Amino acid sequence: MTREDLRQEALIGLLEACRDFDSGRGHAFDKFASTCVYYAVHRRVGARCDASTGCSAGGAGRAGRRLDRI
Repeated sequence: MTREDLRQEALIGLLEACRDFDSGRGHAFDKFASTCVYYAVHRRVGARCDASTGCSAGGAGRAGRRLDRI
């Protein structure tokens, strides 16, 4: 997975945050958006790990640690 792929997933997460944000719930947008971006990228990394190596949720954790180093 390239950095460009990760950037695209992050942008998808940001678009989801813009679509789903509800200011009436009392959350700050930056906190909500950062969570959406984090999960969008980690879903992709975890899905790639499952598809390419057949690893389980434990493998997604390893992939997430690799992502933190980028």
